[in-house]
Amino acid sequence: MNRQANCICRYNNILIKPIILILILNLYLLNVRCSSVEKESLSVTYVANCGFLIESGTKKILVDALFKEGYNRYEIPDSGTRILLTSNKEPFNNIDLILITHSHADHFDPEMVIRCMVNNPDAKLLCPEQVLDIIGKDPAGYEKIRSRITECTPDTFTTEKIEIDGIEVTACRLAHGYQNKSDIQNIAYLIRINKIKVFHTGDADPLQINKLTGIDLSEEHINIGLINSEFGQIKNAEITNRYIHAAHNIIMHLPGDIAMTWMEPLKEQPGLFSDPFVFTKSLEKKVYCFDTE
Repeated sequence: MNRQANCICRYNNILIKPIILILILNLYLLNVRCSSVEKESLSVTYVANCGFLIESGTKKILVDALFKEGYNRYEIPDSGTRILLTSNKEPFNNIDLILITHSHADHFDPEMVIRCMVNNPDAKLLCPEQVLDIIGKDPAGYEKIRSRITECTPDTFTTEKIEIDGIEVTACRLAHGYQNKSDIQNIAYLIRINKIKVFHTGDADPLQINKLTGIDLSEEHINIGLINSEFGQIKNAEITNRYIHAAHNIIMHLPGDIAMTWMEPLKEQPGLFSDPFVFTKSLEKKVYCFDTE
């Protein structure tokens, strides 16, 4: 699968613009992003930190997007974006699947998850056991969404493949990096949607990805890697390329001030990562087209 084209747009001041303007913009992007029926398109909309909306065809997936805590370090969705995320409003309407990598508050808020799923009656949730335990602390809210939750907690360094509503997901249990919190159930997700593959690392430790069994990610022809800042460090570029080997790399989990300058040293060494990119504004959107033949 070869990358063909990509473009960027932004939803600026989304709450004060007429909703029709957003719909027109989406239709325009739909028309320009792929010039041939042989190509498939996929868009990535940045929410904050490690949170994204992934769209391809009619499918919409939220990954680590439903949260409101940044520990005074990481970007969080503002109040307006949180309303959109949880009230079935554009661009977060008609969500098919919600993925949560682990239970830390800069990736997941149980109240937001429950509200989002209640207002998106067809949305499914895939998450590890520790996340489910936290959601379960609100018995009334949990009961409203219980039938649409799939708990998936493979043993450490193993994988489990699941299909939910035509979306194939391989859950990869990888050790949590960032202070090596070995007690945290961190699940990285390989998502296959309309023949396009996206890999989200969660907070995985790049120095231990070589221990993963059951799948060789480098042979999966990953189109887009959503890689945390540990994988995105220059010193770990060889590991990232060897074990993930994505055609496009979006670096996440960066404090806002660092995100603004992260690309500068990479410009001096352009071969380190394949097509690296860093989002710097919430609701910024990047569209990719792929030849899937």
